Amino acid sequence: MPRIIRNFYLSSIAACLTLSITSVSWAEESLEPGHEAASIIKQQRDNFMAAEQALKRGSITQFKQLSQQLKTYPLYPYLRYEYLRTRLHKRPDDEIATFIDTYHDDSPLSSKLHFRWIKQLAQKGRWKAVKQHYRPSSNITLQCYYRRALLNTGDQTAAFDGLEQLWLVGHSQPRACDPLFTAWHKAGFIDDELAWQRIQLAMGKHKLTLSRYLTRFLSRKERVWANRWIQVHRKPSRILSQKWFANAHPIRNTILVHGLKRMARKEPIKAADVWQTKIKARYDFSDDEVITVERAIAMAMALRNRPEALSWLAVLEERPADQSLREWRVRTALNQQNWDAALAWLYQLNDEEQQTPRWQYWRARVLAALDQPLQAEAIYTELAMKRGYYSFLAADKLQRPYHFRHAPLQQNELLTTNIEQHPGILRAQELFALGRAVEARREWFFATRYMVDEQLHQAGRLAHRWGWYDRAIMTVARTDHRDDLDLRFPLVHRDKITVKARENSIDTALAFALIRQESAFTSDARSSAGAMGLMQLMPRTAKQLTRGTGIRLKSRMQLIDVETNLKLGMKHLGKVLRRFDNNPVLALAAYNAGEARVKRWIPKNRQVDADIWAETIPFSETRNYIQNIMVFTSIYEQHLGQPLTPLAQRMAPIGSPPPVVAQSRHTDLQQPSGPSETIKIAEPLPMKKETAILPLENQPKQSHEKDAINSVKTMHYRETITLNHTEWDNPEQEGI
Repeated sequence: MPRIIRNFYLSSIAACLTLSITSVSWAEESLEPGHEAASIIKQQRDNFMAAEQALKRGSITQFKQLSQQLKTYPLYPYLRYEYLRTRLHKRPDDEIATFIDTYHDDSPLSSKLHFRWIKQLAQKGRWKAVKQHYRPSSNITLQCYYRRALLNTGDQTAAFDGLEQLWLVGHSQPRACDPLFTAWHKAGFIDDELAWQRIQLAMGKHKLTLSRYLTRFLSRKERVWANRWIQVHRKPSRILSQKWFANAHPIRNTILVHGLKRMARKEPIKAADVWQTKIKARYDFSDDEVITVERAIAMAMALRNRPEALSWLAVLEERPADQSLREWRVRTALNQQNWDAALAWLYQLNDEEQQTPRWQYWRARVLAALDQPLQAEAIYTELAMKRGYYSFLAADKLQRPYHFRHAPLQQNELLTTNIEQHPGILRAQELFALGRAVEARREWFFATRYMVDEQLHQAGRLAHRWGWYDRAIMTVARTDHRDDLDLRFPLVHRDKITVKARENSIDTALAFALIRQESAFTSDARSSAGAMGLMQLMPRTAKQLTRGTGIRLKSRMQLIDVETNLKLGMKHLGKVLRRFDNNPVLALAAYNAGEARVKRWIPKNRQVDADIWAETIPFSETRNYIQNIMVFTSIYEQHLGQPLTPLAQRMAPIGSPPPVVAQSRHTDLQQPSGPSETIKIAEPLPMKKETAILPLENQPKQSHEKDAINSVKTMHYRETITLNHTEWDNPEQEGI
């Protein structure tokens, strides 16, 4: 931990933080009530913005005069940063280096200027200066510039030392690294083995362009095999070419396995037939390769709800780390309502997995289906005492009220004051007040990155007090405290959301819950897939929704406007609900993964209980998405003073009524009495032609359908991408 940050947090815990006089004096002025303090703050903000404009106009004299008056203002470093950033080629190296060193532990401005400066020095060929002023960085571009500086100043050994770490990745590195790799290659360090290692990594991530580029580092003889691999990736049926694969080669089996996995993703039945009748006996595969292929086929069948899936999953050799396989055995049995098999596979989960609310609930469900109500009730009773999706479902089974367990965070006034006066927090507060959300988030993240839980609790309460609700949610989500429901589930934009929800016949609590899940009320949120705003609308979808609204979308940036986003987002959610007969489970799945996919997932000629259907959705993100919003809806019903609607009432059976036929619940899988009992294995069923193409578990959910929205909602802390749903929306992790 950097010295300045470490000292701050140690002194915070001791409640005796010592700050610079300038920071304290400004903080006292800003926090002191009264007209005079407000007037001072307003004047400083006006002068700050005037100084920025003067710098843009090139009025340096005026800029310096205004800057001189703002040395005690928290955002003074931003004026210095802009001044140096626009004059990197003019200002002395020592002046720039001093700024970088001064704010190295204090503000993200230091690393921003450092990046720009080193890049400019490198582009000008000032390698000695790069070597002198480079600071250790996780930024790959800067690392490559520094290594090139070493190379260009005669230190080849240091330049190439450990370069394998930058080379052996499955994605393209920044262009700044290309000359470095070229020099490394010319020096004879990249042989066929090293080139193959990176090609394998790239092909594993489906990076064909990179893989094709990397073939230049192979000898001509090896290049033939690399090109075959690329061709197999594009057309997996090429693995049937005996001419291509007649001769042995160290990479041959890797290519064949890759092709079979690709085939299984789209056509698992065909892949199974090709594997069993043509490929498996023709070549000598290792045990690991056999398991890899058969697991890919079995999982693809499971994710498509193929009737053959259970028998394929049963014969697979299990690896201790393969949690996904163990869980999909249970899910497949649940989907087929094969209760004996489901219980058998529940016993095969490891101890930690069995104790999670998810599998405790399903164990109770299966026991109830197997006419063991007392055992089921005991599990339901324990689960129902907690807050969460499976706990609420368990409470519904018992017809008991939900336990929301609200416990507000307690205020620590001294610690809050210390945090409030931290220079980075002061800058974040000012940037937030000026409406500069991106810069404010950067400063907030930088200032809180080393905080311990108690400090994060108080920082979250502070952000909530300011009305910075998304930072409050995100900050507290970094701790184990999950019970301050007022902080975690605020009623932001209450009037607007209520009106727009009613206009589109949407339950207000559901509307709040969806926004909480989508953006955590970050109005300018932008996802890696391009979804924007509170309700994470895709621009193309939003444009289609403007008809009849009077809204003209000239720029996607309009979607971060709260009014616009809510108007179009609620219209879209209302349409999706109507298309799925107001079934919230189906509608939420469609909002997240796309309507076309959900229509394919709905069973034909049979009905499935909604909890089973939601549990067996192929995408883990969509499963968690539905579960979170169902719980969030109940929490918001309580916040809004609405009558509580049980989850069971919202979750109607999905699919068409089944034909009336007599069925036995007993199967080839016998119910074991415990984890140690042997499971009788069924043989794989006869193969049928498979033509349907459905998505795979954890596949990036970027829909190509016109109705798709919110394909991938995984957010990152970057300049304009502000969320990381994994911080709070996993029902297992969060204990919601």
